[in-house]
Amino acid sequence: MDRYEAHALEVKIFKSDFIDIKRFIPALKSFEEIADTFKDSSKSFTIHLMLVLDSLPLDENKLRTDLRHLADLYDIKVKVYISTLNDLMNEFQYS
Repeated sequence: MDRYEAHALEVKIFKSDFIDIKRFIPALKSFEEIADTFKDSSKSFTIHLMLVLDSLPLDENKLRTDLRHLADLYDIKVKVYISTLNDLMNEFQYS
């Protein structure tokens, strides 16, 4: 958080054969309440939703679109990220 913006991150880990994006609903509701506190200020508030999967699904774009549609039900600015656990481990040089 700085003078002009605040960010929050919600991460969910899924097996790629059972992805239930509804698990994000409680977080989205909470973040919407938090975002309301920023409405009268000059700060922007952005939520970063991250799905970490054991492997990428066959249709990553559909998953991303479904999550965007879910997030659009709430009055908050949301960015969506999808990654595999292996990709994250490689990116941060975890062995």
